[in-house]
Amino acid sequence: MSQSKPYNIHRILIAIDDSQPAKWAVDVGLGLAEQIAGKVMLLHVIEPRPIVPGRELARLAASVLRDQAEALLMQARLSFPLAVEVETALRDGVFPAPEILAVAKEWKADVIILGTRGRGRLEELVLGSTADAVMRRSPCPVITVASEPKSQSIEQQEWTGVGSDCADPISAHSDSAIPCGDGPN
Repeated sequence: MSQSKPYNIHRILIAIDDSQPAKWAVDVGLGLAEQIAGKVMLLHVIEPRPIVPGRELARLAASVLRDQAEALLMQARLSFPLAVEVETALRDGVFPAPEILAVAKEWKADVIILGTRGRGRLEELVLGSTADAVMRRSPCPVITVASEPKSQSIEQQEWTGVGSDCADPISAHSDSAIPCGDGPN
């Protein structure tokens, strides 16, 4: 088997909204950025709201949405230490996924991180999933975050093999299979 180069991650795009999974995605992105000394782009897509009667009222509603979006980005930005280079971007779009993908391509992101709400099947069928649409069309790897991340760094976590017996595929068929978690590091 040939040795492959490790994937180089330097540019982390984190798509956020005002949900709890988005806050967890920021936490994951922060941890990754600190470990790799990467650059971060925080992105929020403003989805249009129902039409408001009257031009002045519609203009006011749009202004409030933009102010809320800028405050959301600023709050997320403030969670990063000064040592991490962070940019922010606002986009307008009926569907967030195409905007996220466009920014990923324009900014040349190495990885996209976003929260996922875990909607039910019917809601997913009717509304679709931003995370699913991004994963299917992304120009780079995508990390979706659906639960609160653990506070351990990646080096401290114990990883086990995939599968029901979580044994190494080669040792699973030998007389001395390696038990879960006791394999070589």
